[in-house]
Amino acid sequence: MHPNRRDLVIIGGGAGGLVVASVASQLGLKVTLIEQKHRLGGDCLHAGCVPSKTLIRTAEVAALIRRAPAFGLPALDLAVDFEAVRARIREVVEQLDAEVLYGDDYLDNLAYEYLIISMNIRNYLPHLRENSLLITAGDQDDIRLAVAVRQNVRAFGE
Repeated sequence: MHPNRRDLVIIGGGAGGLVVASVASQLGLKVTLIEQKHRLGGDCLHAGCVPSKTLIRTAEVAALIRRAPAFGLPALDLAVDFEAVRARIREVVEQLDAEVLYGDDYLDNLAYEYLIISMNIRNYLPHLRENSLLITAGDQDDIRLAVAVRQNVRAFGE
């Protein structure tokens, strides 16, 4: 077996790539996520979806605690520690149980069973082979080009 063998390599650390990497690693797959930029994610991860959902869940828990008497429990004087809430948001944003590589020169040194490209695909056409999956918000020409290059490539996008 190749020493750098992965079950799954994902190119693109935006919302789509992050979700796939997280779920695949939770399922026990050996996952590597490759991102060209200096950090994972974008607005959804750092300023939008993930932080706001974490904050909403924290508010739901606080509201439930404040309703303790309705459940026959003693009332609690609950004070919100906003620093702790911010720390929890950072913790949620940073948790990903997959190897992350930054840059774009890793694919030639990795052996993998499946490849998922979750970004502009034109630069990665040489790496497409059977068992590749494209998740793209790119244009249909990119998807048609990729599917024409290799058989058994599955594409999902606009």
